[in-house]
Amino acid sequence: MNLLLFHTRTGEPFPIVEMRPRALPQTGKTMSRKMRLKQKLLSIYHTIEHRFDYQEKLCGELRRAPSIQVCHSPEVDGPRAEKKLREFFQMRYSKHSRWFKIDCVLAVLGSFLVFIPGPNIFFLYPAARAVAHYLAAQGARRAFSLAFSLRPEPLVQKVQSSLDDLDRVQRPIHLLEREYGIDKLSTPLVQLRKER
Repeated sequence: MNLLLFHTRTGEPFPIVEMRPRALPQTGKTMSRKMRLKQKLLSIYHTIEHRFDYQEKLCGELRRAPSIQVCHSPEVDGPRAEKKLREFFQMRYSKHSRWFKIDCVLAVLGSFLVFIPGPNIFFLYPAARAVAHYLAAQGARRAFSLAFSLRPEPLVQKVQSSLDDLDRVQRPIHLLEREYGIDKLSTPLVQLRKER
């Protein structure tokens, strides 16, 4: 899986990864109650996923990565970039594990409100968030355990240096999208520009 490594103004890593298309959950009447609940939570997760932080979606995407090719700026030292990236994934694992537990407790408490008529958002939303944090924690743990193959990429440096004016680097952005299979690279770059 391809990962482009950018940095915030403070030097913190801001990875951007290719997002693979995912199959929609299958539903059926022959499924057990547990499987129907799981499919319902995954469906809600996919419906509200666009609201999640990009880094959370990134970690969730990495849970099935067989390997990670990190493309970084030639100005960044490879071993140092790898160390910072591993620290990033370790911190993300801790964060998402903690929030998974909190959202599970909220979902259990919300399940007691099942007798109130209408949709049980007090259960479903925390449960869907728990799924999101679980997937992100699994992806961060997986990424932390994989060996990275590091590769300097001049286009990353060109885009990194022009984050304040993304219109000026549209051609390098399109080249990175095509080369590394990253759809809509401008979206996380706008978020990176805000974090700078």
